[in-house]
Amino acid sequence: MHSVALLSECVLCCCSCAQSRVQVFGIIRVPLYTLPNGLGLPGFLKNAFISNSLVQLGLALTRGRLLTEAEWAGALKTSGHVTGQVTQTEIDY
Repeated sequence: MHSVALLSECVLCCCSCAQSRVQVFGIIRVPLYTLPNGLGLPGFLKNAFISNSLVQLGLALTRGRLLTEAEWAGALKTSGHVTGQVTQTEIDY
């Protein structure tokens, strides 16, 4: 499926699911690129994340095969977070 069509389908599903008004505060589009100046995903990761949402984001991006484990670890490192690697079951710090 084309990435634009997949994104559109994802947005529609997020907005129409029963829990969307209870558990989700909106849809956040995460940048999946890194610019030479460190903006993009590493810049996004510099934001404050509540509880385990950073771990959940890493697992979703790697399990969904949007990023490799090495790309995720590189983005974490560039953003200034403790370097970590995503495994299939957890993030090792």
